[in-house]
Amino acid sequence: MARGILTDAERLAWERFPADPDPDAIGIYFTLADGEIDTLRRLPTPGARLSTAVAVAAIRWLGFIPGRSTRRPQRALRGSRASSTAIQRT
Repeated sequence: MARGILTDAERLAWERFPADPDPDAIGIYFTLADGEIDTLRRLPTPGARLSTAVAVAAIRWLGFIPGRSTRRPQRALRGSRASSTAIQRT
């Protein structure tokens, strides 16, 4: 009989962003390079730009894009408002 390595609670914790991420982690994973910002500016809507930026950060940090995007770290999004403003300008 197959047996799981992780408990359900451990698996759920690995499937999403931490609830209260470390500020250093936010700086490392949510800081966009100039080329990435240029690419995001080409997307048609602010929502598309934001969701793509969060997806890029998720791949860097978690190695995949979580299925429940409502679980994104709010501190990271608050801290990136200046960046999102820069992305919206064309």
